[in-house]
Parts: sequence; C-alpha cells; structure tokens
Amino acid sequence: MGKSRGTVLIATEIFADSIKEPAELLQAEGFQLRWNSHNRRLSREDYPACLEGVDYVLAGLEPYDDAVFTTYPRIRVLSRIGIGLDAIDLEAARTHGVAVYNTSAAPSKSVAELTVGFILCLARGITHMNSEFHRGRWTPYLGRELDQLTVGLLANWRVDGGAPASLRASPHRLRSALGQRES
Repeated sequence: MGKSRGTVLIATEIFADSIKEPAELLQAEGFQLRWNSHNRRLSREDYPACLEGVDYVLAGLEPYDDAVFTTYPRIRVLSRIGIGLDAIDLEAARTHGVAVYNTSAAPSKSVAELTVGFILCLARGITHMNSEFHRGRWTPYLGRELDQLTVGLLANWRVDGGAPASLRASPHRLRSALGQRES
C-alpha cells in the first residue's frame, strides 16, 4: 500500500457493520481507519482516544463544537452519516476550516419504508394489539384498511420518491401537506 491519505475515524457504531464495501473502498484509496470500538454513541470522554491524530470523521450523533475543533485541529472533514447536522456547530466548523457534509439521500428509502410501516401499524392497531397480547389479553381489533383512508404525510420531501411510491402499491388516497398530490 502507498502513502496514507490520512486517518478516518468511523465514529458511528453501525457503519459497515453488515456491508463491508464502504470501509474497503476507503482502505483501497489509502486511508487508515480508526473504529468506534465502544459499540455505542461516543461521549466526550471517548474523544481523546478516538480523535487524536484524526484527519476525517464519519460522524454519528455525537456533538462537535468549538472545543472539539480547537482540541483536535487536524480534523479537516466531518461527514455526518445521515441527515441531521444539529449536533455539529457549523459556525465553529467553518471558523476552524472543517468542511461538513451529510449523506442526505442515503437513509431515504429506509425512512420511507419505516413510514409505511408506521402507517400500517396505526391503521391496523398493531401496537395496541401487541401491548394487550404481552399483558396476557387477546383483544381483537379490526383496524382500518388503507383504501378506506386518506393518508397524510407531512415531511421534508427527500423521501418523496420513497414513502409515496411505496404507498402507491395499494389503492388509496395520498395527500402531502407540501404540494397536494393525489394517488
């Protein structure tokens, strides 16, 4: 292997857990990988062992602020695995010259499918029936079929191609609070 292109901290505990390709791609490009070995979200107490000497961070939900960027000045790129950036002080990152990215489209299909699951769960009373069953009671609940409902979705439409497309497989009415849409 040639010269290292820098050290990447993979801070999120689930990165490449079941799919090894992302880590293999980074290694093939000459990056040294450092893993979150705590099997949980990193805390500030973990930072010295994890962030010292790191150039790039594939971040989870742990916080990054001025104190972090001051203490670990080698960090040049912070890429949030997921959408939310609220745990990152963007102004502090900018001040310290740290480029911040997120993987906004990556979880869209999963979020869309989970949304469909929640809609079915609510419409059919699955959670209620499960709770009753675990209390030792069987209380039949008919629930509602989707074709009898108008399903409303209020969302940031990054999942536009996901949840609505998933719901279109069943004949029903779908209305989005952002741009009325009939399906």
